Amino acid sequence: MTAETIQTTAGPGTLVPGPARTILAAAEAAVRAAQERAEREARDKAARAAVDAADAAAWFVKEKIGDIAAQLHKPEVWTGYPPIRAEDSGTGFPVVASAVAWLGSGAEDGSGIWLHFEHRQRHAGVSGHLTVVSRCVCGRHREREVGDVYALAAGLAQALTRAVECDRACTPYEHELEAARADD
Repeated sequence: MTAETIQTTAGPGTLVPGPARTILAAAEAAVRAAQERAEREARDKAARAAVDAADAAAWFVKEKIGDIAAQLHKPEVWTGYPPIRAEDSGTGFPVVASAVAWLGSGAEDGSGIWLHFEHRQRHAGVSGHLTVVSRCVCGRHREREVGDVYALAAGLAQALTRAVECDRACTPYEHELEAARADD
């Protein structure tokens, strides 16, 4: 037996200066490097998804709305957000990549008006869902789907008009949840 073999077969609980510690240290370093690489790749993928969402939003507005909203044709006016996995969303549902563009202040209350674009990558290209989002007098948000210039005009008119009371057209599912809680 060599000195190294005697040292590595010394038994449990005995400090073994043989190759096991060196191999373990190398394996732990390889695991850390793989984890760091996976985290870096996930961050890069999320960043790319956010940029792609902003690019897709600009393209979608140009194609669906046209030149009337030319300032929204530039990806720089959009802020992109990466997708969120269901387990990380806090709601149990996944959130697709999206982008938002701030369109200014709303009615007298000074609340903001945004265009929100949900980016969906399809096999044949880009598709998405565009909405005008503004604050309701009850404190919730109103959303109006935008598929063309007419819907954009209607959504902006609604957002710029100061309602006197909530007509329950804003995030209606929240009103239903409140009613269900009141019944309990």
